[in-house]
Amino acid sequence: MNLIDIISPKRHGKKRFTPTFFAKSTFVISVFSFCIFVLISTILWSNDTKLDIIYPTKSGDLIISEVRSYLKDKQYISASFIEDGYWKFKEEDCGSLLNDKTFTAEYLLYGSWRVNTFYDRMRYFWRVDDETLTVRKDYTYDYARKGISVSC
Repeated sequence: MNLIDIISPKRHGKKRFTPTFFAKSTFVISVFSFCIFVLISTILWSNDTKLDIIYPTKSGDLIISEVRSYLKDKQYISASFIEDGYWKFKEEDCGSLLNDKTFTAEYLLYGSWRVNTFYDRMRYFWRVDDETLTVRKDYTYDYARKGISVSC
């Protein structure tokens, strides 16, 4: 493809504005626009951005105790199969279910903690804000898709 062929006038009675002309023009303009974009973005964003590290103000033991107290108030519905062919559903306390499990707390450098524990071959995660100590379930792992019945 020659750029001069696109710009130059046509001879011998051929039409100038054909689908080939528009395809070649679109391609040349796209490549030129992309090169301009790369040049400008390289100049504008050449410096690295520094994120300030927020140091923890609480200890891991305090965070784990907050998660344990959060779990005392949470209920989950357990299903057990009984002999006559029916499912039996009952609400149980998450605190008593996970009371004897080992919890680990990990600080994530940006003001939050990730607390996790194992139950029934599955790891459960919670997030705790360092300043307010608010606990919430960490939904980075899709529990419902994996068929997990315990949702504390």
